[in-house]
Amino acid sequence: MIKFKRIYDTPKKYFNFLINKKKLKNILYYIFYSIFQIYIFMQSVLTAKCLDIKTTVITNPKLNKNKQLTAGIINELTRSALYIETPYLVNPFGITSYDGGKVISEEQRTWSVTLKALGSQTENPDDVIKLFNFLKELDEKAIDYGLLHSLQFFKKKYEQSQRSILVDLLYNRCIKPSIGSDGTVYPDKITLKIMKNDMMLPDVLVFKDSPNPLEINSWEALQNLVGKGMPIKVIMQPRLYFVNNKMGINARVLQIKLPNYEKIGRPIKYAFSEEITETNTTLEKINSLSVDNTITNDSVEDSDEENNNSEVEVE
Repeated sequence: MIKFKRIYDTPKKYFNFLINKKKLKNILYYIFYSIFQIYIFMQSVLTAKCLDIKTTVITNPKLNKNKQLTAGIINELTRSALYIETPYLVNPFGITSYDGGKVISEEQRTWSVTLKALGSQTENPDDVIKLFNFLKELDEKAIDYGLLHSLQFFKKKYEQSQRSILVDLLYNRCIKPSIGSDGTVYPDKITLKIMKNDMMLPDVLVFKDSPNPLEINSWEALQNLVGKGMPIKVIMQPRLYFVNNKMGINARVLQIKLPNYEKIGRPIKYAFSEEITETNTTLEKINSLSVDNTITNDSVEDSDEENNNSEVEVE
């Protein structure tokens, strides 16, 4: 009689072994799949060092459910939307709103934050330069894309020789050069849109010194957190848009990270290094009285001398 030495030497035990093995396989599959998804998500948020215009793709245009043309800007390696983590950049104006110079409701008001190509003292200038150079290259890629699909976008076919027409009249760049009236060239800047949620509040996550987001319950609260001139780091998403036979690239803010320090404003209380005590105050008053008496006595003596010297000789 043959003895079974392994757990799967009998049909029943072998069947149970396969079942357990399949469960283990499924468990391992979901673990590795989850890790892979986390890896893909982390890779989809690119820092300035990882940006590459060659792996950035604009998808073919298509109509959405509202019969509007749309196209996505994706990372070819991850096949996901392109998300960019910026260095700490100076925002010169804080959180601002735009009403078009008209009286509009709060629901119609749009909000944004502008970032200059000027990093904080802790940032590598090369990262700032690389970020803005990539965004300029993205503008050029979008212009070429507009020429390729010009008949669909503008109802007219534009050739490469007519590229300047599209650049000057039909395309809005995401990077705006800053040139003063006297010809002074200032750092480039980009304006990022801040979207609204269903409650018309800021649809953005704000972090400071914790992975837990700060509570933002109003636009005023967001303005108070992101002050003018404060360097901030953001995660942004560039997007291609088509409006009124024009196209361009804008970017929206998904997350904001504040620096881990408090901005110190103008002192409004006693700020001198010398400490004031009651004893010092009393001595100061005594010394002040002594000085006043000395000044009074000197004034009287000076007055007597003036009277003696004020005699006029008469012939």
